[in-house]
Amino acid sequence: MTGAIDMTLGVQFVTGIFGLVTFLPSLAIAIRRLHDLDRTGWWVLLGLIPLIGWIILLIWYVTKGTEGPNRFGPDPLATMGMPAAPRAA
Repeated sequence: MTGAIDMTLGVQFVTGIFGLVTFLPSLAIAIRRLHDLDRTGWWVLLGLIPLIGWIILLIWYVTKGTEGPNRFGPDPLATMGMPAAPRAA
């Protein structure tokens, strides 16, 4: 029986370490994506609102960023030399 308990604690430990290691990079990516949309990184706190906040953030994450430079810097697609996607009229 103690082998099963040790196995469970080991899995929980590894899962906890993985969560801690991936939290900051995930947060940085989310904030950078919001900056691409010309929104401040504080909007990531919207995710603390269950369901509604997550849906709004998901919609923002999948929309195209602002074309050209904004207050957070140049357009990353323009600096890569990629052509801009045509916008629907």
